[in-house]
Amino acid sequence: MMIPSACVRLTACVILLCNLLIAGCSDGLSEYQRDQLKMQAGQDSLAAIGAKVEMKRFPQGDAWAVDLSGKTISSETFADLATLRRVVELDLSGTNFNDDFVPLINDTMVRDFLLKLNLSDTAVTDRGLEGLTETYLLNNLNVSNTQVTKNGVTSLKGRWPTMKIVND
Repeated sequence: MMIPSACVRLTACVILLCNLLIAGCSDGLSEYQRDQLKMQAGQDSLAAIGAKVEMKRFPQGDAWAVDLSGKTISSETFADLATLRRVVELDLSGTNFNDDFVPLINDTMVRDFLLKLNLSDTAVTDRGLEGLTETYLLNNLNVSNTQVTKNGVTSLKGRWPTMKIVND
């Protein structure tokens, strides 16, 4: 038995109408607009704890420099940093940063573009430096006035020989 072409057309119209109705139920925002709203919320949260968030312009695109020096940071801070996506400079000097925070750098989008990291005057140790395994673009690290030893610096230099490490 053949299905009449009118039934096929009617079924196709009903399916099309349902798809149009479902599409009309969205919030009206594109994925890009949603990402922009998340990024703005992250900026606002960082500003609320006193962070300085600055957009940097590069030929390859825009990126962020974030100064959290002297602030109290938490896992939520790293979640907010991750919303920015392209963080190239991160100043955590004088914060409560310690070895326990290192996985948060590795596990968030912060690691993907990070070029410069300032951990001076924090409680980071050699163990923490060993944990910096996912920051492949990092080329400038400041660990002055920390518990990082010369052996820790030497070990890190063995993995990334071109990295500039300040350890006064």
